[in-house]
Amino acid sequence: MFCVDAIDVVAAAGVPVYTFFASCASCLSALTQFPALVAGRQTGLKDLGDTPLDLLGVPPMPASHFTEVMLEHPEGEVCKAITEIWRCNTETMGVLVNTFEQLESRAVRSLRDPGRNMPPVYCVGPLLAGAGNDKGKDGVDECLAWLDAQPDGSVVFLCFGSMGVLSAKQLKEMAVGLERSGHRFLWCVRVPAAAAGHVDEHSEQEQEPELDAVLPEGFLERTKNKGMVVKSWAPQVEVLRHRATGAFVTHCGWNSVLESVAAGVPMLCWPLYAEQKMNKVWMTAGDGVRRSGGGGGQGEAGDDDGGRGRGRAAQGAAKGSQGRGGGGAGGRGLVAGGLSPVPVGREESRSRREGSSSSSEQPANLEC
Repeated sequence: MFCVDAIDVVAAAGVPVYTFFASCASCLSALTQFPALVAGRQTGLKDLGDTPLDLLGVPPMPASHFTEVMLEHPEGEVCKAITEIWRCNTETMGVLVNTFEQLESRAVRSLRDPGRNMPPVYCVGPLLAGAGNDKGKDGVDECLAWLDAQPDGSVVFLCFGSMGVLSAKQLKEMAVGLERSGHRFLWCVRVPAAAAGHVDEHSEQEQEPELDAVLPEGFLERTKNKGMVVKSWAPQVEVLRHRATGAFVTHCGWNSVLESVAAGVPMLCWPLYAEQKMNKVWMTAGDGVRRSGGGGGQGEAGDDDGGRGRGRAAQGAAKGSQGRGGGGAGGRGLVAGGLSPVPVGREESRSRREGSSSSSEQPANLEC
């Protein structure tokens, strides 16, 4: 998307040029309307606050949900650069989008409307990381062994991506909520920057504090029979495909959304940065697999029939899309080392180990 300086050079050499958009078609539809949206404005979109914007192909979206740099004054250098990037990317021979039509039919139809100044749009998703790529990393076996011992659909998985960090206050409030809910949980915690900074006197390297230092006193001990907390990283793909996982609290990064959809796991949306607030709108207000009852980036879990039914429907659509080639992906997911088949669903994790728990429990029915 941002290699626009190479477009003219490559085209001059006679090489076909396509744009690959790693996020969703809904974001693409909204972002390509950005230049027209700010044309002639004397102030930035920031001044509109949460005023809903009616954009082609997507549900109404608060103006504040555009990425931070796009909220600045339209005559600013950053805003001008973003506008130029979108102009250049609509002049390639086509746009490849990591999505599938059944998930974002409204946005895809809009992008392909002859009245829009867009090159052909090709859905090539879902492109998914393969399970097992994290084998050998610290904590993988521990996480999966713990899940193996849990009943089907009973665990709430909380993970906010490789860059997602909650404040110390948010961490403590989330811990209180998890403990009071009584639900099983697997929680990947990244330590807030304000809590880090201790330097080991021997290694002279910055050391992360222990979990006890950032969570409520006694939390780990009180919840040890119901939950597991890991620092910084968890094998997300394998966790989502595990039979024990019943819900996913996510930052709404597009890769995480697709991984959850492919696994058939309902999502509770808690966006943090970049285009994640936009993704939250698409997933909760349009054809998404979850419905949101409130703002502020916090999702609301619904009843089993509604949320899980929508999750299963999206999973089936993802599997069907891969089987038909995903609009151009050849039924393959993108993994390290090239293109390899990626299963959609949980068959792989069900038979992961001998002795996996066969017990059953009502899936988590969360209320936020």
